[in-house]
Amino acid sequence: MRLIPRNSILYICTLLVMFAYAESVSADTVIGVDTIKYGKVTSIDKDSVSIAEGCDPNLVVKLSADSVRQVVFNSECKVPRDVPPIHGLNSDLCPDDPNETFYVVSFKEGRVFASELQLDADGTLIIAIANSDEKLRGPKTKVLLISRISTCQKYVPKNFRWPKEFSKSATP
Repeated sequence: MRLIPRNSILYICTLLVMFAYAESVSADTVIGVDTIKYGKVTSIDKDSVSIAEGCDPNLVVKLSADSVRQVVFNSECKVPRDVPPIHGLNSDLCPDDPNETFYVVSFKEGRVFASELQLDADGTLIIAIANSDEKLRGPKTKVLLISRISTCQKYVPKNFRWPKEFSKSATP
């Protein structure tokens, strides 16, 4: 005696495969103060973040770095099913120390606080480590998320972890 007809099992398996594929792909996401853009991030520097909307190189939008709150990197160019949460360390608890802007670069291996970021055309991300004369260089594909935060020095950690694909060097 069969509890589920053979055609139903095939249908359920097909749906599961389709769902698994749909879950695994999405576009880079740039979350701004008043906008969310999907596509491929083409550049990051101290002044701006550029994204090719829908991965179309003819539809590049440049956003002011001050207006960007988060950048989420993904390998495919499809709109994600869920919008990532906007979070970060924004602190008004610094009465003796002024707030400064930092970038938190998150990897599977850990995170790095940065004072400045740059994304080269070849996909190399250059990270100026906060409170240091050192920089990291490595592939954008290893980055999960970049958040722009405002906090005081006492909340910036001293030790960081990053993927082995990133190399560390002194700033010239």
